Amino acid sequence: MHFVTIASLIGVGIGAVMFLVVMIVVAAVTKDNIHKNKLLKNGVTAIATCVEYKESTDVDEGVLYEPVFEINYLGQNVRIDGGLPDTENPYRIGEQVQLKINPNNPQDFAIVEEKNTTY
Repeated sequence: MHFVTIASLIGVGIGAVMFLVVMIVVAAVTKDNIHKNKLLKNGVTAIATCVEYKESTDVDEGVLYEPVFEINYLGQNVRIDGGLPDTENPYRIGEQVQLKINPNNPQDFAIVEEKNTTY
């Protein structure tokens, strides 16, 4: 005779929820990578200049920095946020970065060569 305990049902439930969370994260990362690779392959090349940083504060991470880039696209200066905020900002004000942009939406871009260096 098999008895199913509440604890074993909870354990299975927690395991199933954790599995679903991991699968959602993997799917999101894969989708972002596919989109970035598509931009890198088909996007229009633009040279962007880092013009400022946006600062925000996170309870766990502390101060976060997000670079703001400016490009000249179709004769107009366009400012674009540099992506996800991070505790370190690898771009100096005035530094130029090569982007691949969506020609229909310059706010949709990929940095050609990501940097991991902090200044």
